[in-house]
Amino acid sequence: MWPGQGPEPAERPGEEGAVPEPRWELRSECHARQFFEAALELCGQGQLTDVTVTAGARRYQAHGVVLAAVSTFFCQRLACRAVGEVDVSPLATPRGWEAVLDFAYTGAFAATPGTAGELAAAAQTLGVPRVLEICQRMGGGLGGPEGRSPGEEQWETLRGMEELYRAGVGCDLALTTEGETFQGEWGLWVKSEGHWQSWG
Repeated sequence: MWPGQGPEPAERPGEEGAVPEPRWELRSECHARQFFEAALELCGQGQLTDVTVTAGARRYQAHGVVLAAVSTFFCQRLACRAVGEVDVSPLATPRGWEAVLDFAYTGAFAATPGTAGELAAAAQTLGVPRVLEICQRMGGGLGGPEGRSPGEEQWETLRGMEELYRAGVGCDLALTTEGETFQGEWGLWVKSEGHWQSWG
């Protein structure tokens, strides 16, 4: 659940200049993890995906808006409504692409100092700055504070999806109820605990 948003409460008569009551923000700390677990399960079942990526001899099903939230390459494609099939073989090795895919859904990827260069090259060409930063840190043996945890990376990806939602990118479904219309991506209205919930 995203933090609640809305106008500040109106001042009551005779209370000009009074400090408004504080607004509360609610967020389920496990929402990001549960959301991406459900989305990843849909990918494994080949359900409600809108992008098929070819890397080498393998094909991968994915959700365009999830990829677009971490990759400028896929963001540009989604903005142009270029979903469907895409071959990234000229841009990344299969291992490099799988690192990007894993990161998009889990906030983490398998890497060693020996493979960091290969993965960094994929992140560079696909426009995935967060993966590139991790690889550069690993490959260069950089010290300093640790980066975000996988859970924090998942929240960062959700925030990227929120920005896409606000820009109307990737919204291919409109639900209308009681006179209000809600937009989102069909593939990511996932059924959880008997209720439909959207990424937005």
